[in-house]
Amino acid sequence: MVEDIERVYVVPLRKAKNAPRTKRAKIAIAHIRRFMARHMRTKEGNIWIDEGVNKLIWKNGIQHIPSHVKLRAHKFHEDEVVEISVPEE
Repeated sequence: MVEDIERVYVVPLRKAKNAPRTKRAKIAIAHIRRFMARHMRTKEGNIWIDEGVNKLIWKNGIQHIPSHVKLRAHKFHEDEVVEISVPEE
């Protein structure tokens, strides 16, 4: 039987800082979705991003996104859905 996978990643968002200033947060969320799909080996449509991640990206507004974020990815093997959340420390 295949078990669920849980990993912690540091996602770099430097390329999203080169985007137009009114689109940086939106592009950062899309970059997180692509990064996690690639590293968790699933489709981008199977990525579910928690509200806490969204608040972390938007904390300083649309223009001032963080350079990198630490995120927890939990992949459920029954339906290949990956849940992205902020790790508790």
